[in-house]
Amino acid sequence: MDLRHRNPSGTVNDGNEHWRTRGVRRMTERTKLTVLLAEDHADSREMLAVMLEMDGYRVLRAADGVEALGLARANNPDLVITDVNMPLMNGIDLIRTLRASENGLASVPIVAISALGSSCCLDAVDAGANEAIAKPLGYDQIHEVVSRFLLGMR
Repeated sequence: MDLRHRNPSGTVNDGNEHWRTRGVRRMTERTKLTVLLAEDHADSREMLAVMLEMDGYRVLRAADGVEALGLARANNPDLVITDVNMPLMNGIDLIRTLRASENGLASVPIVAISALGSSCCLDAVDAGANEAIAKPLGYDQIHEVVSRFLLGMR
């Protein structure tokens, strides 16, 4: 069965044109928004980055707090997602350093993630994170949290 048809402009449409153009429009709107992701476990970092990229965000990846701080200063991300427990500079110190910054980084939304339990999440919020959530994280949870902070920025 051939599902293609001619649209009013005379071009052939295979039935997926609406979804393709809608996806491109959505992707274009969000590509301007940058998420900095600081996670020391490579597999977790890549999984979270792919989830964010599926939603059309530009993702900056950092393996530790020092690398994340350098990327934040160079790129002024729209949102920071940081693991609490990382080498070189942990997430708590990264949050405190970003909040003490004199440029726009002091007000960037920060979401802390942790596999270490609620006490680490409370420490992150006390340090200045807007929100802290426990691992493991699924797509729906990441999508909801990121959308809540970035929805009004599009």
